[in-house]
Amino acid sequence: MTGSATTADHAEVGQATRDLFDILTRAQRLGFCHWRVATALGTSPHELALIEHVPGRA
Repeated sequence: MTGSATTADHAEVGQATRDLFDILTRAQRLGFCHWRVATALGTSPHELALIEHVPGRA
């Protein structure tokens, strides 16, 4: 099954995404440019674009 992942792997990726979202939201609230913080953390442009389009993001 190429391309499949275990439920635990999906949960880990989901948690990492939530953690990144939280970090970027807090950084923005503190006045930091969220894309600079994301770049410093090694976030891909694609992943940042997905996070920027999360409903309810400040």
